[in-house]
Amino acid sequence: MDMPVSTSPFLTENDETSQTGQSLIEVARHHGMRDDDPVMPLIVAWQASLEALRAQQSHLGALYIKAEKEITYALQKRIEFSDNETERLNALAATLQVRMVSDIGNTIARESQNALTKRVKLIEARTVRALAATLLLSEPDPKVFEQYQHVVIHSSLRRDGVNSGMDWYCPTRT
Repeated sequence: MDMPVSTSPFLTENDETSQTGQSLIEVARHHGMRDDDPVMPLIVAWQASLEALRAQQSHLGALYIKAEKEITYALQKRIEFSDNETERLNALAATLQVRMVSDIGNTIARESQNALTKRVKLIEARTVRALAATLLLSEPDPKVFEQYQHVVIHSSLRRDGVNSGMDWYCPTRT
């Protein structure tokens, strides 16, 4: 008597117990095996093992489905968090970029102002030195010299009047 035995954890078309919905013991009896047969305790133990394996398979299937749902949920939450974090960091990067460009612009403007101020002071100093050198090295115009020769700035001077917006002082007459 050939009895097909499945080694797969899944029910197959060769598994006679799955085809008939009977237990292994019922199939053995159907093929003429009696309860006092010396192999029958082995078949009973085998049937108990098959039932335990099927119960474990069912339990593992339920655990698999539960784990799959939990992992899928956790991954979805992680993706949402990652997307939110990406948006937050992009906004922060844009803010930092604007602040950095503003800081760089302010630094450039401040340094340019300082450089311009130094340059203007240098030009003013050179201009004053050139003007002073010109005045010191040039001879006065004799007419201008004669015109102001009589003016002596001293406490004894009296104001003579204003001519063309200028104050004129002359020596005091006694």
